[in-house]
Amino acid sequence: MLFNGLTVAGFLVFQMLEIGITDMMEHIFVNPAVHKIHNFPDILGIEYNPKDPWVNYYAFKSGVICTQILLLPLVIKLILLALTPKANARKSLRFYLQSHIILMVFLLLADILVLYTYDQDKISGVPHSLSIYIYRNHMWFYLTHTIAEISSLVCTILMCCGWLPWLT
Repeated sequence: MLFNGLTVAGFLVFQMLEIGITDMMEHIFVNPAVHKIHNFPDILGIEYNPKDPWVNYYAFKSGVICTQILLLPLVIKLILLALTPKANARKSLRFYLQSHIILMVFLLLADILVLYTYDQDKISGVPHSLSIYIYRNHMWFYLTHTIAEISSLVCTILMCCGWLPWLT
């Protein structure tokens, strides 16, 4: 049971780091406009300064701050894991770990795909404050992480109820 708790905690840490790195990569290579308009003033409460030597760290930090909402499903999963009978947890251990590794790979590939498919031409010539497209990547990031969290929660519920062992 402790190992399953470490699995979901590790899943949260992975998502926090992955989103932070993804936001930093987005700022450096893809779409700094969203950081100028949204991440820096709204999330960090600081003015965007592209000449600041820490600007990429701040982009990373804004991504990590955005993942705080993931603490709620973590708490729910930890409570469910605490309620899971030990026999169910032991039988499902391997599948539970493998499913979370698959979710991590899914998130990594999905976020890379989102960044790769961003069309910078759609925002050229349009004032950034008027272009909804600058938020496109973040909407996709929220969607992919919501799918992963729901999948993780479903796995946890199935294991808690004793329905996961038949999948192993």
